[in-house]
Amino acid sequence: MPSCWTIVVPTNSHFEVGKLALEHGCDLLIEKPITPTTAEADELIRVAAEKGRIIQVGHIERFNGAVRACEPYLENHTAWRLSFVVASTSPSFST
Repeated sequence: MPSCWTIVVPTNSHFEVGKLALEHGCDLLIEKPITPTTAEADELIRVAAEKGRIIQVGHIERFNGAVRACEPYLENHTAWRLSFVVASTSPSFST
């Protein structure tokens, strides 16, 4: 069993999958929103505290138009080694 799960399922499944991971002793990186309701979010936080686990909520940008526009530059980079990418987006950029 891995020690950390990244939850990248539809939002309506975040609670079910996240709770399952926590109950199996895993930390979570979960896409925002953490859950569809605050009651479910509170329950995940309660279970995490009870199990001594960590929940991190990430703002995943993989479908953002600005991020998608970078993909051709990141593919087939056999001539060089990519270490990291820093990007800045603006609300005015169409997604």
